[in-house]
Amino acid sequence: MSLASTINDLPDEILETVIECTDWRQGCRGVCRRWRKASDGSTQGLELRSTAPAPFCIDATFPNIKSISISLSEDEDGDASALLAQLQELSRLGDLSVSRGPVGNLTSLSLLTSLHTLTLASCDISEFPVSICEMSSLKRLALGGNKLETLPEAAVGHRLASLEYLDVSSNRLSALPSTLSALTALTQLDIQDNKIVELPAGLEALQQLAMLNASINK
Repeated sequence: MSLASTINDLPDEILETVIECTDWRQGCRGVCRRWRKASDGSTQGLELRSTAPAPFCIDATFPNIKSISISLSEDEDGDASALLAQLQELSRLGDLSVSRGPVGNLTSLSLLTSLHTLTLASCDISEFPVSICEMSSLKRLALGGNKLETLPEAAVGHRLASLEYLDVSSNRLSALPSTLSALTALTQLDIQDNKIVELPAGLEALQQLAMLNASINK
C-alpha cells in the first residue's frame, strides 16, 4: 500500500496537519505523531467542523477525551444530532462546545453525566433542552445567541443546583423563572440583549452572585 493511499484513509481532522505544513515530509511526520497520540488514548481535546457524523468511532479512538469543540455551518444540510449521539459513551467528557448551526435532537446529551461545561451558542434553539436537567455535574451553561422565549421553571431550579455560570444572552426572553433563586451556587448570570423588563423576586437568595449583566433589555 502506498503512503498516499494510507494518508487518504485518515480522518479529515488528522489530515489538517498536512494542509497546515508547507513541507510535505514534515506534514507526514505530523500526521503520524497525531495519529499515534490519538490511538494510545492520550488525546484530550478534539475539534470537529461538520454536522455529519465523524468518520471514525469517537469513543473507541478517543476514550479519554475531555474536551470537544464543534463548529457547525449554517450552509450545511441537516443538523448535528447524529454527530452528538456519537458522544454519549464518552464517560470522561467534561467540556462540550457547539456553535453556529442547528443541533437538532439533544436527548443523547443526558448521558454525559461527567459534563461540567456546556456551550450551545447560536444553535437555533427555540426551546430549553430538557436533557440538560439530567446533567447533575454541570457548572457552566452557555445558551447565548439562540431563540429562547422562556426558561421553564421545572428546568431552571433545583435540578441544576450546581450551576455557577449561566449565559442566556441574546435570546428572546421576556421574563425569568422564579425558580432561578434555587441556583444558590451561581456566581455569574448573563441575561443581556433580551426583552426582560423586571427581575424575578428572590434573587437576593443568590448570595454567591458576583456578576449580573442585564444590559440591553427592552
